[in-house]
Amino acid sequence: TLFHDRRKHDSTIAVASHHVKVPFGVVEHDNQGLMTKVDEKPVLRQFIAAGIYYLSPETISLVPKNCFMNMPEVLNEATNIGLRVGIFPIHEYWADIGNPDDLDNARTDPANAQ
Repeated sequence: TLFHDRRKHDSTIAVASHHVKVPFGVVEHDNQGLMTKVDEKPVLRQFIAAGIYYLSPETISLVPKNCFMNMPEVLNEATNIGLRVGIFPIHEYWADIGNPDDLDNARTDPANAQ
């Protein structure tokens, strides 16, 4: 909460770095269809939501009673109305454990050695 409070965020999303290697040359082009660049087998780096959120009461109040909203909907709405939604990069080990196989893999992943 110290990170969140110091930056005066209304909500904070924990994010993990995710890399995807494109196995082909990526061709960039302009509006007239002329090639501007070929990037051979680039690695795309993005921050992805790590499933950990710190939400202010104001953000939580955006969810109507007895109505389902997923977290992207809540955070996008918060941003749309001008709330400050910040990110907190996770540098420690992180793995998606959304299904039993993922959880088993995370438990045995050598990168998760304790």
